[in-house]
Amino acid sequence: MSEPNTPSDPPKEPAFSHLQERYMQRHSGVEPTSFKSYDEVPVWKKRWFFVLMILLITPVGIILALTSDIYMSQNGQVLKFGKTQRVGIAIVWTGLVMWRLIRLGYI
Repeated sequence: MSEPNTPSDPPKEPAFSHLQERYMQRHSGVEPTSFKSYDEVPVWKKRWFFVLMILLITPVGIILALTSDIYMSQNGQVLKFGKTQRVGIAIVWTGLVMWRLIRLGYI
């Protein structure tokens, strides 16, 4: 039988914590980056710029989603949107724009 942890013992790390961390990174849609600070990320690759472009100049926003990496800051960490997430945003936004143009009678 194992001995219980005493207050002086450091808490034990779960045996599979590194696997759980990799799983969460892979399936959360964001990836870690080499940038140390969000200030190092070029303006055209920041999330706020992407959202502005997708709302104001839709073709530019879609091109950014398909061809460029998009970075965001979360809990002091710089993270990159995964390719699947970027392509999904581009497809959904293109569908919404096309639906609206059809309803207005332009297409």
